[in-house]
Amino acid sequence: MLRFMPLGILLFGIGPPHAVAARPQAPYKASGVIRDVSFDFSTLRRLAPGSDNWPITWADDDHQYTSWGDGGGFGGTNERGRASLGFARVEGSSKNHRGINIWGGHRPAVPARFGGKSYGILSVDGVLYAWWGRGSGAEFVAETRVLRSTDRGKTWTPSRWRFTKDDSLYAGTFCNFGKDYAGARDSYVYCYFPRGTKWAINKPGRVDLARVPKSRIMNREAYEFFAGATAQGKPTWSRDIAARRPVFEDPNGLRTASVSYNAGLKRYLLTSEHTEAARGNLAIFDAPEPWGPWTTIAYEKNWGKTQGTISFYFSNKWTNKNGRDFTMVFTDRDHWATVRGRFHVRAERRNAGQPARAGKLPNGPREQTGLETAARPRSHDCAQNIRNPIPGRGYVKRSEELRRFHQQTDERTKENGAAGPLWSGRCGQDHAQRNESKKIQQRVDLPFAIPQEVRQVNQRVII
Repeated sequence: MLRFMPLGILLFGIGPPHAVAARPQAPYKASGVIRDVSFDFSTLRRLAPGSDNWPITWADDDHQYTSWGDGGGFGGTNERGRASLGFARVEGSSKNHRGINIWGGHRPAVPARFGGKSYGILSVDGVLYAWWGRGSGAEFVAETRVLRSTDRGKTWTPSRWRFTKDDSLYAGTFCNFGKDYAGARDSYVYCYFPRGTKWAINKPGRVDLARVPKSRIMNREAYEFFAGATAQGKPTWSRDIAARRPVFEDPNGLRTASVSYNAGLKRYLLTSEHTEAARGNLAIFDAPEPWGPWTTIAYEKNWGKTQGTISFYFSNKWTNKNGRDFTMVFTDRDHWATVRGRFHVRAERRNAGQPARAGKLPNGPREQTGLETAARPRSHDCAQNIRNPIPGRGYVKRSEELRRFHQQTDERTKENGAAGPLWSGRCGQDHAQRNESKKIQQRVDLPFAIPQEVRQVNQRVII
């Protein structure tokens, strides 16, 4: 049976929950949109031993592209096919996918031409871009350039310009939208950079934001940096890097960050690694705009109960249309790792204490018995909501018993000379007072009473 485990009792494999370590305080208040997040670790999949990082983007050919550091990539090991930097294509679904090395690694289409690391990749108009740093450690933060590939990763051309250690930014990443940048908020590409001069948890943790027209990503003079907001909350931009202001801050520190747009939830999602490096310290934040304001979805210590868990990315291809069910790509002890999860939004009504059915995610069709409500109607006119269901506003699913009930009650109403249906009018105390089944109404949580002969029917209903 698949179970979505709330954060705080997550573990890899099967077994009883462990004690939860004390968590540092999150830097932002709780999200007003997304109540929490859960992960199903029975879906955990690990590939490519010896390789890490794994930023991901969804390209125009409907495949995803990623990069790794060290190891042989897919099919390789820490020794077999080892490359400092590699790029790969990911084909298939979250449940059944495979990686194919394109540039570097074990049996690639072409060998790697240079080393380094990348923590951000993006597909725009059929062209791949990647933020790149030379080497590892101190060498990595000394130089940041953007790479460009017009042949889906077989060749890469670095920009002629670079950000340096004096600019105090490194490990650039892109905000990913839909397939080949579909659904973007405007014609700009949004780039995020942790602020710092060392490859470590920099405290305080700050993230800067730059934007550039999507047709001019390789041109340094086209970049504008977020320089603060007006009193009305409108962003201001400057080409002067010294005028930049952070869009995200965490006093506990951070090392890397990733950002993507969840179209179903209409929220920007930022993940970071906070407080300590390579300890599974996962943080997830959301915001209505690329620059914030940010709120907290999850702020975990030792997520997954394992060391070496870093670099968290949401796959937009593997996120469903309503944005709730997703697959996260991350590094688990120098492996490519994926796990499925779910966001629980505050507007939805949870069926507490009822686990997901085997083989189905919680938001899929759910079989239950009896007559139930998906949510209590917002309108006080029960008859309108029942007879003309309005999706998204909550309604009772119709069954043959309910239709008979409507017909019988209408006939009784006409016989009594009433002006309208028995359940018309406001769904409150005055409504219940006209109903002989008030106790039953409260117990089954329906906005009207059901006669005894209907309540005894136990028909399977899909909600």
